[in-house]
Amino acid sequence: MAQLKPSQRLALESLARADAADLTRARYEELTGVSRSQAAYDLAELVEAGLLIRVGGGRATRYRLPHAVDSGRRRWTDERIRSELASFCASRTTWPSAGEFRSAGRSDLYVAASRYGGIGFWAAELGFPRAERPRAATPRFGRRAVLAAAAVLVFALGAGVGAFALRVERRAAAPAAPKAHEAVAPEAAVSYLVDVRSLRRARVAGFAAQAAAERAASARPVVVLRASRGDSWISVRSGRRLLEERLLAAGSRIRLHGTVLRIRLGAAGNVDLATNGSRLHALPARAAVVVVTRRGMRVAEWTPPPAAAPVLVASRSPAPPTSPPAPAAPAPLPKPAKATPPPAPAPQTPERSQAGWPTPLPAP
Repeated sequence: MAQLKPSQRLALESLARADAADLTRARYEELTGVSRSQAAYDLAELVEAGLLIRVGGGRATRYRLPHAVDSGRRRWTDERIRSELASFCASRTTWPSAGEFRSAGRSDLYVAASRYGGIGFWAAELGFPRAERPRAATPRFGRRAVLAAAAVLVFALGAGVGAFALRVERRAAAPAAPKAHEAVAPEAAVSYLVDVRSLRRARVAGFAAQAAAERAASARPVVVLRASRGDSWISVRSGRRLLEERLLAAGSRIRLHGTVLRIRLGAAGNVDLATNGSRLHALPARAAVVVVTRRGMRVAEWTPPPAAAPVLVASRSPAPPTSPPAPAAPAPLPKPAKATPPPAPAPQTPERSQAGWPTPLPAP
């Protein structure tokens, strides 16, 4: 042990003093104060040197001292076991039991005899007949059979009580018995099997109705919207509750679920829709509101088409005949101009002649 490290010597001395039955890597770290990797290296060196034995693997790895390291042979030899058993059984006529070994404080001798050869071998070697233990009586029926019979009995008892209660209830709901002089109609006998079958059918029908209600409640359509060809404004409602209202950018998608979904679209031609895991398909360009249920999808509202510009179309029908123009009214005659009398001649004063007589006026 001169070539061992101080930490290795300390670990071996701890095992030799019987401070612990085995040693672990964590215990080695506590004793020596080395790191985890150094502890693993030290223990591996001790195992290679034959000073320790590795037991187990993984987290359950333990290190122990080899058996009989000093003497090189086992502690309980055949000669020692024979001599110890001969001295222990000197005053006995039969082989002692395990309880007798324990009460005498020789449990180690019993364990050694059991391990090396067996109790039967050493009893025959020392000439002691070994008493056979009385075997316990094996039950005829196993535990599972008893439990099954008890379960069947409990079920039959419960079914009988239920049938009796049903029969009492039917008798209480039946009309009063007729008078003695009236004829009594024969009633069908309600047997035990009929009552049990009716109860079983009612129970199965109840389970089926409950399962159908759960499936109907859990069936909600799942809708996927994807803006494949451009942006589109969307508004999604489930009943009166608003689930989503925003601008769906080009290339993005949204996943929604609800009982009845009412989807309003700004540009339906840019959006693809898929329901309940189906393939994406384009929506009609004029779809304004789409309603999705677990049965499928339908268009609830359409966008009105744009108003077309007026187009003048030349008519091919012949023009109606035109009436001749009415004769123009004669122009009014001009008013006759008033005749103006000629101006009166200026009075001429007769000139005097040289003779002094006036000159006569010319004739008109």
